[in-house]
Amino acid sequence: MKLKVTEFLALILAALVMGVFWGTWFTLTRSIHNFSAAEFIHIGKTIIANVAIPMAILMPATLLIMIAVIWQSRRINKPSFYLYFLSFLLMVVTLIITVAVEVPIDNQIKIWTETTIPANWESLRHTWDSFHTLRTFTAIASVGFFSWGNNKAYKMNELSLCLSCKAWRNTIPWNLEIKTPHLMGNKIFCQNMYIQSSFGYNLRQLMKGCVIRPL
Repeated sequence: MKLKVTEFLALILAALVMGVFWGTWFTLTRSIHNFSAAEFIHIGKTIIANVAIPMAILMPATLLIMIAVIWQSRRINKPSFYLYFLSFLLMVVTLIITVAVEVPIDNQIKIWTETTIPANWESLRHTWDSFHTLRTFTAIASVGFFSWGNNKAYKMNELSLCLSCKAWRNTIPWNLEIKTPHLMGNKIFCQNMYIQSSFGYNLRQLMKGCVIRPL
């Protein structure tokens, strides 16, 4: 599977995982301490029934696709590789929080009733809420770092032509202006030859032997 495809799939899946946690945290659990025992049990059972099976599929699938992206990018783009790996670790933390803390509490909530709810239910609710907040923001950070890595990969793809700057000097006549639909903005001069680029001075380390000048 091509890297661009796996990057796209991983980003979509990670965003879906983040969305489930973010939506619950933003719309519901910030006010969870205002719910009565009966309301908490009813809402808890409803959410558990809706997300348990889909998330049991979605989170492992996300991690597997992330592993594929990490493996494919390891020799192609080191900055993206490290950002993807950090994103993966954050998603693993999110999964550990879910499996080790949230799911055991969910399993208790599933069998509660108003008459059988334990005396420490408020303490359990507080624990669930605290760790849900934590996993929400680890998921957000995971998506953020993955998007950052994907952005770096995109820029490297757009600018791969620049890496052959030295070769151009031997194969393309000087004073030849090359324009492409994707590279527009600042002129990058390779001695007397230049192309158009939108990334300007960020290319200085990539353009060995070239001088970058603004338009």
